[in-house]
Amino acid sequence: MIRYNSCRQIKFGGKWSLEDFGVLIGQGTDTNTAVELAKPRILREVVPFMDGSYDYSRMRGKLIYDDRTLRYTFIISGHTRADVEEKARQLDNWLGDSNDTELYDTDFQLWKFTGVSYLGMGDLTYYSSNENRAQITAEFTAAPTTC
Repeated sequence: MIRYNSCRQIKFGGKWSLEDFGVLIGQGTDTNTAVELAKPRILREVVPFMDGSYDYSRMRGKLIYDDRTLRYTFIISGHTRADVEEKARQLDNWLGDSNDTELYDTDFQLWKFTGVSYLGMGDLTYYSSNENRAQITAEFTAAPTTC
């Protein structure tokens, strides 16, 4: 069973997922919602005729990090399957209109993710018999640091 947190939403491109589009963010083991930690970029070089390798990861005095991945599973409800598909289209248009911008997540109120780009959505997965409720996962890439 999919659980949702009715208070959690994201703000992207100046619009809110719940307030402006009426979609909830799913949480729990049945969803794919995740905010991954940025991974340090390990820079190791092997020099010919030398045992081991050199680690240049902290060459400038600090670690450098790769971009992080953000995934949000949206719960979409409507009166009919057509309503659900229309909301999914609106969601895709909204997210696709803004790139290299900021994303706010109400579960991470002290952070804002910067340099965020929308990568796309998965397929709609219906989980009600009359197909008026579905979930869809959107994926983003973001700068490794937060503000």
